[in-house]
Amino acid sequence: ACTGSGSFENSPLGDPSFGSTEFFWPRALAVAADARAVCWCGVESNATGKSCETIEEFRIQVGVMELRGPHPNQKFTCSVRSPCQIAPIRGVGLENGFRVLLTPRTSCDKVDFSQPTLVGGSAVWDLVTDAAGSCGSYKTGCKVLLSAENMTALPPVDYRLCWCGDANCDTETDFLTELGRLRVKDGPRQQFSRGVNARASFS
Repeated sequence: ACTGSGSFENSPLGDPSFGSTEFFWPRALAVAADARAVCWCGVESNATGKSCETIEEFRIQVGVMELRGPHPNQKFTCSVRSPCQIAPIRGVGLENGFRVLLTPRTSCDKVDFSQPTLVGGSAVWDLVTDAAGSCGSYKTGCKVLLSAENMTALPPVDYRLCWCGDANCDTETDFLTELGRLRVKDGPRQQFSRGVNARASFS
């Protein structure tokens, strides 16, 4: 509802409209997927000395906009050196093809493909998964997969999961929406066996 309370941090402000049918947000909306009220501040407000720059001036609801994307604060666990399935990823209007980025950085807006992060003395690069699948499956829900080879390069720490709703995500600014955390645990190490020469006697 358009109560005139809150902040623009949680209720992003769009650009001024052109005409009365089109509104535009100039940057990605880094907010949780949900149904959001669309609140209006008109030009007549400006005539009375109002600037339409404070949330208190947006009290008239003109519609509802569905923001599609993942729900926040989801938690997953995988193991080093073992294939990892991140599932089910829950959200609003999710479809096959989106990608998820794993990063040990402090937030999704600090992702940097050109520089690794030092984790326990190891250089860790931000990692992008293959395209998501199974979004139409009620049983499994949306899932992304990481190979055992991918997981071998990850130290056992917590990683942020950053979402991009397109299959062609290739820049840092595509992954601004945080969907949760992946805890990577230390997994089983490869076991080696040595052949033993044995002599048997039969009587």
